[in-house]
Amino acid sequence: VFGEDNVLLHVFEKHAMPDGAIAKFCEQAGIPDFDALDLPAVTNPSLDPLTSEFMRHLPLDTAKMAYKLALIRAFTTVSEKLQRDGRLPSLLLTPERRAAVLDRYAAGNRALAERRFGRETLFLDPLPDADAPVADMRLPEDSQQVMDRFVQPFVSALIEQNR
Repeated sequence: VFGEDNVLLHVFEKHAMPDGAIAKFCEQAGIPDFDALDLPAVTNPSLDPLTSEFMRHLPLDTAKMAYKLALIRAFTTVSEKLQRDGRLPSLLLTPERRAAVLDRYAAGNRALAERRFGRETLFLDPLPDADAPVADMRLPEDSQQVMDRFVQPFVSALIEQNR
């Protein structure tokens, strides 16, 4: 519909974004001075994987927007506390699963890299080390752990927000 010449492709990898993703996006879009842009005051929170999994089970899509945003703020508070208490793994795929995904798309990635970037490899950043910790996306089976890790801090955050 747009024509291949009108599609700008870029692989957003850490090594190529020393000033961050917004700066790299603006550079790619031809915006020379993104400092002049009014960036949104609120961005999507970076929740730890376990809090994301907990939220996934809740019917947040049925909540009115103002209430939904209050819930998200409370979950963000919980996630920030969990992340402060101990560095949680951000990887979601095991080394075997990462390799399987890359193998599945290897031919297409190679063709795209050659056609659009003039190189053999689409992704230049190395894969995480095989022994890098992977997040455990299972919720605790022990109900006391669920209460201690999520429900109590979540309700506390809601109470604090609404004082």
